[in-house]
Amino acid sequence: MSQRNEISALTSLRGLAALTVLIFHVDTDFRGYLTVDLFFLLSGFVLTHVYSKMVLTCQSYLAFLQARLARIYPVHFMMLVLLLPMLDTRTDFSYGGLLSSLLLLQSPWHSLCWNYASWSISAEWHSYLLFPILAMNFRTRSNTALLATLAICASVVGVTDYSNDSSSGIFGIRS
Repeated sequence: MSQRNEISALTSLRGLAALTVLIFHVDTDFRGYLTVDLFFLLSGFVLTHVYSKMVLTCQSYLAFLQARLARIYPVHFMMLVLLLPMLDTRTDFSYGGLLSSLLLLQSPWHSLCWNYASWSISAEWHSYLLFPILAMNFRTRSNTALLATLAICASVVGVTDYSNDSSSGIFGIRS
């Protein structure tokens, strides 16, 4: 008998959370944005349930990232291609904004982006980058390792953060 890693009740609840966000984008009086946090929380729980026993090797980490990127990037890329005619029509549709969007730097780096809703895909991607390391820290129950990981994350954000001046591109470079 094969072991199922899916938790169908959580999958359904995640679907409802995503649906309420979609409705919010159609009717801004509807408060569907409130379920964004629920969706991310449940997604983190599902990832932990499915992948927490993964042995962290370079190969398994790269396989995990490849699988996650294959899940989120194709539709994101297609949207950027559809938006290409907007290039240089506004500040956020600059070459810097395109590069930021292609590299999924919108969320933690607060950089220019072409598809405003893609901040959530960017946040997902950065969570995926950290997840195996955090899961390993959780599994070993090492407070020192966990604090070191969080300190590194905070310092990376601090070093790469730049002013929200709309004339700046990625990492403060004018585009």
